[in-house]
Amino acid sequence: MEYTKHSFFIICACLFYIVVTQLSDQYQSIRLENNKLYNKPQIQRTNLQQILSEQRSRSLNIFYSIEGRIRAFYSTNYEHIRFPLYEGRLFTVANTKEALVGGSVETKWKNNQEYITYKGQEYAVIGKLGRSSESNLYYDVVLNDSDYFMTENEVFVVDEQGTESFLQQIFAINQIQTMSQRDNSHVFFQGLSVYGCMLLILTSIIVAILFWQTFVTQNWIIFLSGIPKHSIRLQNIKVMSTVLIISSALAALIAYPYVPSYVINQFYVFSTMFGISIIGIYYVLSHLLWEESDGIVS
Repeated sequence: MEYTKHSFFIICACLFYIVVTQLSDQYQSIRLENNKLYNKPQIQRTNLQQILSEQRSRSLNIFYSIEGRIRAFYSTNYEHIRFPLYEGRLFTVANTKEALVGGSVETKWKNNQEYITYKGQEYAVIGKLGRSSESNLYYDVVLNDSDYFMTENEVFVVDEQGTESFLQQIFAINQIQTMSQRDNSHVFFQGLSVYGCMLLILTSIIVAILFWQTFVTQNWIIFLSGIPKHSIRLQNIKVMSTVLIISSALAALIAYPYVPSYVINQFYVFSTMFGISIIGIYYVLSHLLWEESDGIVS
């Protein structure tokens, strides 16, 4: 029970981050849905090999407009594709001859597989674009077909995948060209990002102070027994790390059934940084409040 308050604050902060990350994912889906699946598009007249050689370290989505709202697609990192789907799944590797289609695109069925035929080529339909069947992508078709990228000197749309932080996504809202009024959550997301960051920083400080108050009496007793201060601090940090790991794991277990796996993966990075910040604040407090003369907290 000694660390109940500490764990409570840590779990609440972790769950808050997971919720914000999930909202961020929803917001990114809105952006992509209303901006034709583009994040930061650049139009280039080139070929695929040149693009790949020049942008080796970046995660890119590359589109080629075939006709109307039919586009071919290639990605340098299929694991990070975040297109909004209300049904099915996304592409996982290149050139699978699969398709993502809008809710109003006419499809056929054969051997329990939905598919479309385009220019004599059958494409298995693996997902439906948009957050619902009535989204702005209802007539769009995206083909996972690398054959369209083999020609020279074609016009491609080279787009950076949406890997920016939640805060960067919020303030990038002015880049959206077709955001409808009903989806424009500008004010809400700005407030959530600013106050959310402030809340997490405040929580880090509160948890660090709680740890300090918990340790202060036993630290004084141990210090009087002749144990050096740096050894006492190291032992405190070991205890803090244990509490942080257990609390973060509990938060992940609570959220796991309700959020996508990649949100949990992002949470692992956050929990590490969150723990480091708490330990760092505690370490600074231990130097500021622990008098060198006698080890008494001021």
